[in-house]
Amino acid sequence: MAQIALRSTRGGPANVLKARGASIGRSHRRLSHSLVVAEVALSLVLLAGAGLLVRSFFGLTQVEPGFVPRQLLTLSVTASGNQGGREGPNFFTELRRELQRTPGIVAVGGSNRLPLGGGLFTGNWATESMDIEADSKPESDFRWITPGYFMAMGTRLLRGRDLVEEDTIEVILGDEKLAASAWPGEDPLGKKLWTGQLGRDGEWSEVIGVVESMKHTSMAAEAVPTVFFNAILPVQNNMYFGVRAEGTPQSIIAAVQETVRRVDPNATLSRVNSMEDLVADANAPWRFALTLMVLFAAMATLITMIGLYGVIAYTVSSRTREIGIRVALGAPRTAVLRLVLGQTTMMLGLGAALGVVGAVSLSGILSSLLFQVEATSPGTYAAVVGLMILAGLMGAWRPTWRALRVEPRQALSGDC
Repeated sequence: MAQIALRSTRGGPANVLKARGASIGRSHRRLSHSLVVAEVALSLVLLAGAGLLVRSFFGLTQVEPGFVPRQLLTLSVTASGNQGGREGPNFFTELRRELQRTPGIVAVGGSNRLPLGGGLFTGNWATESMDIEADSKPESDFRWITPGYFMAMGTRLLRGRDLVEEDTIEVILGDEKLAASAWPGEDPLGKKLWTGQLGRDGEWSEVIGVVESMKHTSMAAEAVPTVFFNAILPVQNNMYFGVRAEGTPQSIIAAVQETVRRVDPNATLSRVNSMEDLVADANAPWRFALTLMVLFAAMATLITMIGLYGVIAYTVSSRTREIGIRVALGAPRTAVLRLVLGQTTMMLGLGAALGVVGAVSLSGILSSLLFQVEATSPGTYAAVVGLMILAGLMGAWRPTWRALRVEPRQALSGDC
């Protein structure tokens, strides 16, 4: 070892290091390092976006929709023009009763619209303590339902009772948001609600029950106050049904189709879906955006790891003799480790800083796709910075390991 050290000093250690270091052009090093820094920054921007979308999508999957999607089949039935003199309401009532008696079906209920089916039917309301002549009155969603609807949907009855066959149009149910808005801190049961809609202008209805709020338009949107009317007088010639099955929704499709044909051969059956599919479709925009962002982030991170590997590997190979001399002169392996990882840390740190600035600047683009997550969430950024640094160190590990294994004799003899 002493002979190696002595031989290395004949031309002067400074000259040896200078000669070897000069073989790497400063401009080439700066360019390669700048490219890696840019790759790190871009990867971090994409990783931050992916992290925010992952948190949003996970949050969506934890949302309580106000109904139970499992084992629930949904469909639309349109009454035919010729029903042998039967009126539409009687047709739907008979169909619901026949479906209820069909083997494999647990509960059946109808409505003019189903949750996540699109659109709201809004109207104004007033309580007995309000001025119904006022120009501005509260607004809520109006739904017309049949007895058994909440049982079929799996919606919890929080207070009071559900509709029964003997009920008239003079009774209604409200969801918990309506109850909190109309009678805050009070018991809504037995209270009167005025609803000026569909020829019932000036009519008052009695609240007989309160149910949990349901997601009508989107899993991400806030539930809106809803009034549920008894669908004795349907607002249109078709009705949506929720049919809860003992097994899978698909297992009762044939039986449902046969029952509809038996009640009215000319009725039209459409939009047959499981409620789980409707929920999945409602979350589709987030899932699509998440898939693309994760794919791009993974590709960018892989390219960054390859770039770091190339830069560090090239640096180690070009400084092999210098590393050998340092070790020969007594430099500990930890010093070599600091020498190699210093450049890696510098590139990762600068790239991460630029990436955070870029991600924060572009966060507004993703804001419309985020759910219950701040676009500048510190926790998300800290996690992706840590992930980016880990990925970068993984990319630099092999050339760093090679640098630590350099033997002075081999380095000075040119065998490395």
